[in-house]
Amino acid sequence: MILNVNKTLRKAKSLARQGDTSSARGLYEQVLAHFPANKPAAHGLIELEKSQSRYTDAQHRQLQLALQDLVSLFNAGQTQRALAQAKRLAQAHPEEPLIHNLMGAACTALRQYSEAIACFQRAIKLQPDYAEAFSNLGAACNETGNQSGAIAAYSRALKLQPGFYEAHNNLGNVYRDCARLEEALASYRRATELKPDFAAAHNNLGTILSDLGRYDEGAKSCAKALAITSDFGKARGMLLHQLAQMCDWPAIDEIREQIPLLGVEGDAVIPFVMLQLEDNPASHAQRSIHFARNRFRKCPASSFARPAQRPKNLRIAYFSSDFCNHATLYLMARLFELHNTDRFEIHAFSNSPNDGGEMRQRLTAAVNAVHDITQLSDREAAALSRRLGMHIAVDLKGYTKSSRLGALSHRAAPVQVTWIGYPGTTGTDFIDYIIGDATVTPPGSEAFYTENIIRLADSYQVNDNTRQVAQGCPTRAEAGLPASGFVFSCFNNCNKITSREFDIWMRLLQAVDGSVLWLLQPNRWAEANLREQARQRDVNPDRLVFAQRVPHAEHLARHALADLSLDTFNYNAHTTTSDALWAGLPIITKLGAGFAARVGASLLRAAGMPELVAQTERAYEQLALSLAQQPEQLAVLRKRLADKRSIAPLFNSAKTTLEVECAFDEIYRRYQSGEAGTDISVQTGGTGVTLS
Repeated sequence: MILNVNKTLRKAKSLARQGDTSSARGLYEQVLAHFPANKPAAHGLIELEKSQSRYTDAQHRQLQLALQDLVSLFNAGQTQRALAQAKRLAQAHPEEPLIHNLMGAACTALRQYSEAIACFQRAIKLQPDYAEAFSNLGAACNETGNQSGAIAAYSRALKLQPGFYEAHNNLGNVYRDCARLEEALASYRRATELKPDFAAAHNNLGTILSDLGRYDEGAKSCAKALAITSDFGKARGMLLHQLAQMCDWPAIDEIREQIPLLGVEGDAVIPFVMLQLEDNPASHAQRSIHFARNRFRKCPASSFARPAQRPKNLRIAYFSSDFCNHATLYLMARLFELHNTDRFEIHAFSNSPNDGGEMRQRLTAAVNAVHDITQLSDREAAALSRRLGMHIAVDLKGYTKSSRLGALSHRAAPVQVTWIGYPGTTGTDFIDYIIGDATVTPPGSEAFYTENIIRLADSYQVNDNTRQVAQGCPTRAEAGLPASGFVFSCFNNCNKITSREFDIWMRLLQAVDGSVLWLLQPNRWAEANLREQARQRDVNPDRLVFAQRVPHAEHLARHALADLSLDTFNYNAHTTTSDALWAGLPIITKLGAGFAARVGASLLRAAGMPELVAQTERAYEQLALSLAQQPEQLAVLRKRLADKRSIAPLFNSAKTTLEVECAFDEIYRRYQSGEAGTDISVQTGGTGVTLS
């Protein structure tokens, strides 16, 4: 229901006249929770105190004016002055819960969370049914990482005041952070029911629906948020992300002109969702910087003792939520096994539960320790890393889902690096280095990175050269493919596909008789939309074949059924490209402008197949058509790829591990000696690894 202020005030006055001061107080505070500047409610609270003969008339008038002035300072954003006045009032009126609550709100705004929690607890002690103070306590607990305390406080506030829509929304935020998605969904939905014009709650509802894979409902919720607040950039970014997940390109085209400035101006937008929508490294950098400034609070610098010499073992902390059967660990497992244990001590800080799978078992066997940080706040995770004496912290997620980049914002180690998971800058002032290479982070691109760049010799991507390809390959019939005909494939996630690539792919199908396009099975909306888009381009939708998801080794094996893989443009195939090359399947890419759009070129060059890198869309299409129409040329490429797999730098796990270790040695040496960080190029040759 929607709060009827006048009706609530009348009921409060009636209860006060009846002597039910506790219930009257609750109603007045309910109004103030939503409308802090409401003078009748503030006056009503003062009148309650007056009726209890705690003050003279003059004292009541003086306190009322002081409270009105305090609320005005809050509304004007003068938080420091508001806090100072609240402290003065608390000294003069120590038994007034409203003053302690307002003082706590000021402390929260100033990120003085311990003081805020003490204020809210004092207000609650004075008034045990103070719903707003419980809600504010929940917010402060959540900011300190005490999620169980936040849930308890919000739940108590809602028991006292079931219609407190803001508390429902905030409780949903905590549930989402705890990965309790169904409970978050219920909380957000209740907030929108209580206040239908609550734009933030509609966007949060849309986001959680997206997390649950209910993209159509999520898009509708985000659209509703935008209908309420048209300049709600965060909601527009999430809407675009969900439309991309459904391959709803006409809907994207309707708002395409807003993409260039989205997240660059106005609201901060999650940078990851924009990578698939445009290839503009300058805009991506601005979005990351803007997002980082809004997301990460300035934390006090942690002090680390600089040792006189390199420790015998550099302790490396890898932070990720992908220490399971996930693409990241498919790439990195061999690196963990090959790290030089005489010089390095490897710790995995895991933000995902132990699934007991094969990849988690490999990780556990390879590293010195796995630390479960799923129940720790960012501050606590960073404190654990410091307590264990980590020398270098490596973020493997960036702005992808379930990232713990926030832990590094509290300085988990004196030197901090981002690598593999996110193809772009973090835009932060606490990540010192990003690992790239001369292709993804070419000379001249430094302006697009807040980090110093470590350029590995061949490719930034490490690979596992022990990955198993399942024995035996399914038949074409078992894979749903026709008995004959050329098979183009793209096993990227569907959100990376845009109409630009699809136009080319459909022309290829038209030009190559009997050919099909083999795609990874997407969600049902994307499949329907892709088939419809094929139909609109005069291609039989049945020529799109969708591959079911299977275990990784089986997925690698079925690549043998494809003839040629085709890359996407704005956001290339990353692990997917390495999968294809490891399985012996040639892939064509187009060199783009930003990191995400240059990964394919990096991997192909490191695999010794640079001729598969096209410079333009036209060259990409011509190359694909030429190979499809000249099977002997394609056969030569496949043989070259098979011959190079055992010697190509891309799959030389030991070489890449050594390069990374040399880079770690150098960046720690620079920290140890007090040198300023600068870009580093790692080169390998007959004399070993050199740095410049």
